[in-house]
Amino acid sequence: MKSKSFALMSGWLLLAFFLSCSKKENLKSLNPIATAEKLATTNPMAITSAQIGQNTQNFTEIVDANTERKRLQVGYPMTDHEPTGFYALPNSTLTVNLELTQGNNRPTLLIGTYSRTTQRWNPQEFHLAVGNNTINVDNVGGIIWVRYTNSNPTSKAKITFTNGHVKHAVFLRDETNNTDWYNQLQTYQNVPEVLMVGARSLMVFTRDRALNTYNQDNNLVVSNGDLISNTYDYIHGLDGSIPLHTPSAHKRVLFVESDLNDLWMSAVNYRTAYHVNAAQYAFTPLIALEGWGPWHEIGHMFQQQTWKWGSMGETTVNVYTLAAERAMNIPVNQRRLIVDNVYNNVILPFFAVNESSRNFENVGAFGQLYMFHQLWLAFGDDFFIQLHRQSREHSVLADNMNDVARQRFFMVKACTISGYNLTAFFRKWGFKYDESIYTEIAGLNLPNPPQDYTLLTDLNAAEGNIIDGGIYHIITKLNNSSVVDCNSHYPVNGTAITLWTNNGGGNNQKWLARKTTDGSYIFKSMADTSKVIDVENGSSTAGTLIKMYSLHGGNNQKWSLAADGKGSYTLSPRNAPTLILDVNDMSTNNGTSLKIWNANGSNAQKFRLNRLN
Repeated sequence: MKSKSFALMSGWLLLAFFLSCSKKENLKSLNPIATAEKLATTNPMAITSAQIGQNTQNFTEIVDANTERKRLQVGYPMTDHEPTGFYALPNSTLTVNLELTQGNNRPTLLIGTYSRTTQRWNPQEFHLAVGNNTINVDNVGGIIWVRYTNSNPTSKAKITFTNGHVKHAVFLRDETNNTDWYNQLQTYQNVPEVLMVGARSLMVFTRDRALNTYNQDNNLVVSNGDLISNTYDYIHGLDGSIPLHTPSAHKRVLFVESDLNDLWMSAVNYRTAYHVNAAQYAFTPLIALEGWGPWHEIGHMFQQQTWKWGSMGETTVNVYTLAAERAMNIPVNQRRLIVDNVYNNVILPFFAVNESSRNFENVGAFGQLYMFHQLWLAFGDDFFIQLHRQSREHSVLADNMNDVARQRFFMVKACTISGYNLTAFFRKWGFKYDESIYTEIAGLNLPNPPQDYTLLTDLNAAEGNIIDGGIYHIITKLNNSSVVDCNSHYPVNGTAITLWTNNGGGNNQKWLARKTTDGSYIFKSMADTSKVIDVENGSSTAGTLIKMYSLHGGNNQKWSLAADGKGSYTLSPRNAPTLILDVNDMSTNNGTSLKIWNANGSNAQKFRLNRLN
């Protein structure tokens, strides 16, 4: 089985907020989701106490949301407006001055928050003129926002609020403490709404709710909201490697408590919304523990359309939801697909039907999701990262693709990304789609997969059995790409073993796993199967390097594997069972040495074994 890649670290480890990003800095050593936040928040429009709530505020025009929607191949435009920290009371009059400090494009002032109230579902909009503007607020009022976007952004503006505006309570991640928050709630008693701001989140809810929850860990709530978007950027493959793969210019997702009675949770243009009785799952620590609903709704904002055909609207969105579930470090046996017993209750009865009578369209959203989940169990995060990247690289805009084109895109890309002809997998799943797709797949001349992926479940995949006689790439979890490499195509005793970029097929990067009678494994180089991974000189000292050496069967050549239940392993030599195979200095530079070291739980000590035969 090809083990899944880059299991996601515990949520609390991912909450660090990176304030800047140097192009020269090596990001590969960072956790991928923390890296996603660092990339996404590079030079964002500032939302700090030095800007928000100040009478004069500066704004820089950014690319419009629909342009970004098309680039990312998603369905909804992201939240494209920034808060001011001010509120417009009903039936009041605002006076606002606009000065253009660069360019000629003018911003739009929004009064009210999308989906906040049935009295007015969308905000009032006022395209500001240069100079003084007098704005008559309707009988609803609301939080004041600024939208400053264009398909070709070139302008900057200074907005001065001169009259009629009032402040509302604002909680800033990593800046506001609960005492400050409570004092604001007491100070701005005439404003019924509040705002919490994160690196990736804008959370609007009632002052009453804020008073009831002010003493909770609000920083953690906002940070977990941020973690969701960071996780989805990671799954999107938005690593900043080229402009096409940069995170959205619109950094933050809007969460709104709504008073619409027939709404529970929803996502649509610019926002996600939560009914009064559902709001606890978005605006309290439950967002990390029981947050399937918000994870799902935010997933809609990131949901790619190139592989979402007619019946998949409530299915492929949960590819993101499952990624959030892993990022929140929900234990495997508490995850939704297991708790709902989907495999036994839905999948097995479906497979019990004669294959000719199965139809993927009729298995239900969670049954359909399980197919996508099995591809993750088989090929890991990297499968979906590549799928998203190749969706953006696709020459056809998803808006212009019909269902057959989207089915074709997914099925063909699933094969090329995995490296296998998945026809039998799709047939078993009842993919009764255009036969020309199967013809195209056959023309790829890919090998059949080494196992039946329709049998995969979280529980049997987590067992992590390595096949005796399997040939593997050993891939570091630091960047999910660099592999353990024998530094010669003709190794001799003492040849260095290092990390190196995957060269695509060299035998010096392939390892034959041989199981020993004590359950450990010896890893033979396919460049010379008489040479194996060896702890130099049989030492049990932390820091001892790993080298190539002729097979002799000693304990310093035997490795015990411990699966983490998420597709990665630690490798411990039998001669030093308390030490772990470790990438030196957590570096992913070509030529980085490997050593044995004290266990520390870092990604430098976790590896994915990707079976090749």
